[in-house]
Amino acid sequence: MNQIVLLIIILLLSAFFSGSETAFVSTSIYETEIWLRRKRFGAKQTHLFVQRPEMLLVTILVGNNIAIVTFSSIFTYRLQGVLNDFFILLLNSFIVLIFAEILPKTILREKSHAAVRFLSIPMLIFHYLMLPLIRVVDLLTKVILIFLKTNPKQVHQFFNRRDLEILIREGSGKGAVEELEQKIITRLFRLSELRVLEIMVPRMEMAAVNLSDDIPKVIRIVEAYKFSRYPVIEGSLDHIVGMILAKDLLKNPSSVKEILREVYFVPETKPGIDMLQEFQQRKISMAIVIDEYGGTSGLVTLEDIVEELFGEIRDEYDFERKTFKAIAPGVVIASARAEIHDLNRELNWKLPTGNYETIGGLILENKHNIPKPGEVISIAGYRIQVVKATRKKILIVKIKEENFEKIKLET
Repeated sequence: MNQIVLLIIILLLSAFFSGSETAFVSTSIYETEIWLRRKRFGAKQTHLFVQRPEMLLVTILVGNNIAIVTFSSIFTYRLQGVLNDFFILLLNSFIVLIFAEILPKTILREKSHAAVRFLSIPMLIFHYLMLPLIRVVDLLTKVILIFLKTNPKQVHQFFNRRDLEILIREGSGKGAVEELEQKIITRLFRLSELRVLEIMVPRMEMAAVNLSDDIPKVIRIVEAYKFSRYPVIEGSLDHIVGMILAKDLLKNPSSVKEILREVYFVPETKPGIDMLQEFQQRKISMAIVIDEYGGTSGLVTLEDIVEELFGEIRDEYDFERKTFKAIAPGVVIASARAEIHDLNRELNWKLPTGNYETIGGLILENKHNIPKPGEVISIAGYRIQVVKATRKKILIVKIKEENFEKIKLET
């Protein structure tokens, strides 16, 4: 029974050394300097180990190897004669791998920030307890490194993303980094992790014109969606032959082909930061996103990427807050941020009110999700058509009073 307790203690000791290695490696020296200035518990010991990684490494390796060898020796002795030697070796390896390596490293990788300062003090105690053996191992290591013509004192300090994030967070708290600057830098990091697939406008939400469409029909599409650029398809969205600019319609073209422009194609897996660079280098603002089979997955615009950095922005067709305008008797085009109170007062309407103030809030209260462009919702005698929306929010809507005299409108 005493040997079983001893085995558990030794296994926990090995887990301590294995997990500590992960926790210390995940800790930045800049982070420990901040803890030192704030006089946090264990900051001095943590800073010592992070500043001298060779000291930490030798302590962990010596301590962990002593623990594993001791555990394996006692474990084998206890089971000899009970199990076959091969099964003893297999069981011993399994227990050490799971409980002394994988579990502690996984747990402390996630909890390194909270745990490392509390691990540093017992680690320093073990360092001094094993100091004679550590010095012998350290000396032998240095001799071998010199023989291999490697300078043991040469330490490379790499300034990585985590270090920059720590400095930004600290600088923001002291006013050295403006809040907007902090947000932009943080979003820039996020953009480097995002793929075009996560930023793009999905295929189902794309507004496109057909190569065979006549110009009046194209104009109606532009008036309905209020976008600046439109992909041009030939038959289906999987056969995109180019793009048009809404402003080119001012040239009075006779056909879509006359104002057709080349369009750029990109894979779904392209990083968002690379897409931004390509937009800048090629001086373009829109690209078609294709999947692994060559089919159309969606489209991505410069505006989509810029919004990832700066938040929602307005283009030349977007409404200012609270604005709406009548386009026919009983019909208005409105920003989703237009307030219901203003619409009801100025148009003598009776749009329902509740725990929301805007048209967008009214739609979400009834729909419970973001409707796609072109989708129509009937609410309390009003026909609301979503004209423009992103994956995250409704932007522009068209509202028609259903009880008003019916007027034939082309949308």
